Amino acid sequence: MTHENMNPRDDEMQEKLERIAEGIQPSPAFVAELERKLKNVHQPKRGFSLPSLREMFPALGLALALIALGFGLNYILRTLAPVQPQPSVEETLAPVPEEISPTPTGEEYNRYGTTMYMQTALPASPAEAFVYNYLPEQKATLESARSLAAQFGFNGAAYQPPSILPDQSDFLIVDGNQWLSVHSDQHFEFFPDFPRYTSAINGGSLPQNTNAIDEFLQSHGFGFDYEILPSEMYGGFLAAPLTPDGRVICYEYFKCAGLRFTFDDNDILSVSGDLPKYEPIGQYGIISAEAAFQLLLHPENITYDLGATGTLEGQHAYSPPIQTWLRPHPIEEAITLFGWMKSVPSAEGGAPLVTLDGYAVTGNIADIAPSMENTFVEAVGQFREENGAKTFALESQKTCERCEEGLLGSISQAGDRVILTTLEGETLVLPDASDLPLPLDNVYVIGARVGETFEWKSIDSRNMSGGGGGGGGFGFFKLNLTGIPVPFPTPKPVSELGSGEPFAYTVVSGDTCQSIAYAFGVSTEEIIAANNMPADCSTLTIGQVLNIPAPASLSTETVEGLRGMINVTIYKQANGSQRVGYGFMGATDPYPYYLLQGENLEELQAYQNRPVDVWGTVEYKEEGAILTVERYEIPFPDLQFQILRGSQSLTTLEGQPAALFTTDDGQTYVQFYPGGGVDGNLMSKPGDAMLIEALLIPGETFGGYPVVRAYGASMAVNPKNGEAAELQITASQINVIDETVEPEFTPPTLTIERVMLVYYMPDPIFVTGEFQPDQRYIQPAWLFIGHYSNGSEFFFLVQALQRPFLLPEPAPLTQPG
Repeated sequence: MTHENMNPRDDEMQEKLERIAEGIQPSPAFVAELERKLKNVHQPKRGFSLPSLREMFPALGLALALIALGFGLNYILRTLAPVQPQPSVEETLAPVPEEISPTPTGEEYNRYGTTMYMQTALPASPAEAFVYNYLPEQKATLESARSLAAQFGFNGAAYQPPSILPDQSDFLIVDGNQWLSVHSDQHFEFFPDFPRYTSAINGGSLPQNTNAIDEFLQSHGFGFDYEILPSEMYGGFLAAPLTPDGRVICYEYFKCAGLRFTFDDNDILSVSGDLPKYEPIGQYGIISAEAAFQLLLHPENITYDLGATGTLEGQHAYSPPIQTWLRPHPIEEAITLFGWMKSVPSAEGGAPLVTLDGYAVTGNIADIAPSMENTFVEAVGQFREENGAKTFALESQKTCERCEEGLLGSISQAGDRVILTTLEGETLVLPDASDLPLPLDNVYVIGARVGETFEWKSIDSRNMSGGGGGGGGFGFFKLNLTGIPVPFPTPKPVSELGSGEPFAYTVVSGDTCQSIAYAFGVSTEEIIAANNMPADCSTLTIGQVLNIPAPASLSTETVEGLRGMINVTIYKQANGSQRVGYGFMGATDPYPYYLLQGENLEELQAYQNRPVDVWGTVEYKEEGAILTVERYEIPFPDLQFQILRGSQSLTTLEGQPAALFTTDDGQTYVQFYPGGGVDGNLMSKPGDAMLIEALLIPGETFGGYPVVRAYGASMAVNPKNGEAAELQITASQINVIDETVEPEFTPPTLTIERVMLVYYMPDPIFVTGEFQPDQRYIQPAWLFIGHYSNGSEFFFLVQALQRPFLLPEPAPLTQPG
């Protein structure tokens, strides 16, 4: 996952989490529970080797679900080993309450075998909406940074930290505890009390937070009209500016433009500004909320060879609040403090800004370089406070590499001492902890070990929290604003619409024959013929009941020499027998994952997670894409997994983030996921020695590099004892599922709680390089928001422009991370 470095503490937090992760071993109970849940996803049905795709992944789009299905279990469980992960508090895996949402109400619908409840009325739709042209952000300047600081009511020293964007200049204005980080004319972050922000594990919520936002915007000169929305995934509340026609602008995956406010129990903790600029292009016809809802229920209606283009989906798990205790620091008293020190050069030729855990450092700083990278140190000095600003007067400091740890355990009173008992049974003394509400169980303690004492900095219940999620859909279609419609291919329906039975549909405001045909996967000509309408569809009226002909029956396709990766699963039965299922990850849409059936497939068991070429026929059924194999060949019978030692770096290849793995002997590979596709994730800090469980398929290249498929990883050297680590090959092992003990998987229900017409554009943070033309469009989209019965939030976007204004080509899709 790439690092979204949107504030001055991100690098510091990355360093913290990377080093803390080295000391974390996932508990066996947690790994067992995760494995159980993942295996539940693989429960078979109707005699096939894997379950219906619709029932397996109701929260994800088909793309991610299919990729994850055959190869995810091995990869996920392997990477739970002590690998140094990229930081993402939102993606911490943890138990999720089985049922936290109220009993759903509303009309019931079936979506991929999952019950969906519509708990809100679909809004009326205008006949047209705007398309805007995004104006790329402009570089920040010292003058623009100072001007914005004046808008926030302060004037301080100016510094120039490293930019988060290529070829840009960031500026930091600091006045006591107030910090303003300016990235461009569209992105900034303001911290009323930066030390308080850096020490906050998570924000609380003020009872009058809406009033606090209103007062802040009014008093700081933000005169735009806005709507306040909760930001469940990113935290806090969003003051989303409205377009001239009264809509908000949203990106992929739960994020909308605006000012995001986070709070603690005292006041505003931070204000993150994301304010895109744009100009109107024109107004164009859009589909109704009802038509968009039908696409949400049946995205397979637009499943062409392009994939399920026209929708974007996101899901993330419920994350309960984290209770946190911070260690108090005395004023004007000499102490030894373990923390993260860094420095930022002045933007005006003055002294650099030196900070220690977010506090400005004074005193003995002459020997600290003006551009010191985030470094964990043991510092001696004392805290001082003047005019409400707290600083650390430094006497001396020394680097303390690999000192910071994160320990899981329980805290109790033992006589006059407070003791931390770790999961491994080790006991450590916690100083300055007598005011804690003891005893505390299942807590996470951050600090540094000094003999039998653990110099703690914070204690929290993070190990019990949740988070994480994913996204799906193939993105939107490219736009066609020429006024000349371009024909679309006939969609390939996949199951529920293959019954051959027509059905009725009532026309609502905003509908056209084209939008109705688009929604139900039939041609405009078929709708006209089925309803005896004129060729120009001029008799279409609101309230009219149309006969919608059923799409064509499911087709059968022939494949010849199709190459893919084989994945074998053995299912143990209650009667002592077992059966074998064969999955096949191909390279074609709309179904890149196939369930294999046929004679003499046993030989494939020797080639788990390796390439095979197949000939046969494909049928699209409710269970998924079934490939009946007539014959197969093993292209590389001697191909074996191997352990490679090297290091990672991040680059951009063919317009997308890509991780490069360079071996110790100098060979560089581009990293792929096990099932295929470029992997843009770094599993360690760039340059750190690491081991990967690798598969090198002859002739496989991307972006000028040979490809390595990584099935597992670990650090090459154990950071705690300095000894060489080992990584075992497991990807060649066949998956085994014991159906005698595994309960049947029941997918959660989902409830739509709000439907909005918004404007959509790709998140500029994740756009690599120059904007492509379609990435600059801000276009209308229908947004459906709600929750699954297990508490996970979902976020569905459906492209709203009518078919004449679209091209049968997928627009560039930006992925977070």
